[in-house]
Amino acid sequence: MYQHLQTPVGDFMRHTFKNTASGNSFSVVAEQGATLTDLTFMYNGEPHHLIAGYDKADALIAYKGSRSAWLLPFPNRLKGGQYTFEGQTYQFPIHEDKNGRQNTLHGFRKPRRFELLDSVTSESSASATFGYDYDGRESYYPFAFRVAITYTIGDTDRTLDIKIELENTGSGNMPIGLGWHPYFQFSNKNNPTNVHDRIDKVGIQLPRVQRVAVDGHQIPTGALEDFDDYNTESVPGLREYDDCFKLVDTSEGRAHTLFKYDTVYMRLWQQTGEGGFNYLQMYTPEDRLSIAVEPMTCNINALQNGNGLIVLSAGQKHTLECGIDVNAVGYEDDLMESRA
Repeated sequence: MYQHLQTPVGDFMRHTFKNTASGNSFSVVAEQGATLTDLTFMYNGEPHHLIAGYDKADALIAYKGSRSAWLLPFPNRLKGGQYTFEGQTYQFPIHEDKNGRQNTLHGFRKPRRFELLDSVTSESSASATFGYDYDGRESYYPFAFRVAITYTIGDTDRTLDIKIELENTGSGNMPIGLGWHPYFQFSNKNNPTNVHDRIDKVGIQLPRVQRVAVDGHQIPTGALEDFDDYNTESVPGLREYDDCFKLVDTSEGRAHTLFKYDTVYMRLWQQTGEGGFNYLQMYTPEDRLSIAVEPMTCNINALQNGNGLIVLSAGQKHTLECGIDVNAVGYEDDLMESRA
């Protein structure tokens, strides 16, 4: 049976949904952006903590790396922090001011304060919905919206499904993009210290993608480059990534990124198609103890170039989905199959 446990973390509350029989669980801190701080699945008698999150209050406050953040009202970079929509020009604060770059990063940047709206527990699953209402108070983004994020964990295939519901609560059109920023980590039973291993030997297979060519400021040039390094399972080795990719085929409705480490096969899926997660970003942090693979609805600099940007009319709603499964039935159909 799943239980809903609440644990104070400084001034925050961590909501953990755990099945004491299976050992599967996930944890979310609502007040810091409905951030997923832990996802644990048991497999072959071993716990696998797959999300590199924030354990302590000071780490949650610092929010370094924006781990598992929900990136609104756009993911990635906005050149100069400026955009024009329906004839009006707006200026975001600059978050990246180095090496000649003058960009805004990840929209609002700081996590917004969500609240737990609903939760349901059962013998083999649990779900929790977290919501946030933005009133359009910031002059650089005066577009009111409501967002609800529902996490659902299931024991049958060791799944975490995520549903995101956006609603334009303003009186006019609203431009918006969304990204999720999870960092994945892996360890095995042969690691006696239970410290997560470097990602250099994690097998990764991407969906068919093209790499977005960028300039020295990490802003798209408009070109797309062929990229087949991970059409079949490959390991990053010592390669470093901070790269955006556009999915080549979005017609099937879902795209999968596969991870293989020791006996664990993890699959990250993202909804594709019109208004879907048709882009992804791959990033290797300096310590290389995790890797970020980030579903995004739009390209870098989308509020300027319009690539993948969603425009909602007043009162319009939009739903997105993504998720994770571990050694689920049917994963063999994806594993090792060439994306060429």
